[in-house]
Amino acid sequence: MRRPRSSVRTACVALLALCGAATVGACPYPDPGKLVTPEQLVDGARDVTVARVEQATATNVSEVRYDFVVLERLAGPVRERFSITAQSHPADEVLRSYDHSDEAFWQPGGGRLNGEGSRCWVTPRFDVGQTYLVFQDQRPTFRSFERILVQPRGPISIDKWYTWVVERLRTRPQP
Repeated sequence: MRRPRSSVRTACVALLALCGAATVGACPYPDPGKLVTPEQLVDGARDVTVARVEQATATNVSEVRYDFVVLERLAGPVRERFSITAQSHPADEVLRSYDHSDEAFWQPGGGRLNGEGSRCWVTPRFDVGQTYLVFQDQRPTFRSFERILVQPRGPISIDKWYTWVVERLRTRPQP
């Protein structure tokens, strides 16, 4: 038995709608700037800070202003405080790796913000009272705002990412 054309057409339209709904919000082509290697990120950096979030204030329905106090300036202008406004909410996250020793972090596109929401843009998220290694002078990447562990005494951190960035900044090629 032959189906009427209208029911075939309706089925095709429904199938296309389902396929489209599955990809809404997906990003088939992530910004290549977000997929940089750790070396590319650090070698291009001019403003790198270890800072603690002091306050998070909602500025409107979808934005939060995070106020930071600088604990250590690794590169860039000297300042005691700075703020970042982002389309996000406080992180309330559990770190996948407390010292950045997981191999995926070190691959192009790795970082704590990889896989959160869309790969089309970076949405930084921060927790009040936590410490982050922040790269501010360039387009954000998935590892531009990494949470790091700090020590109460001795060097500021034994975090693998922090240690690597400090060494890379010291020995990076000069432009």
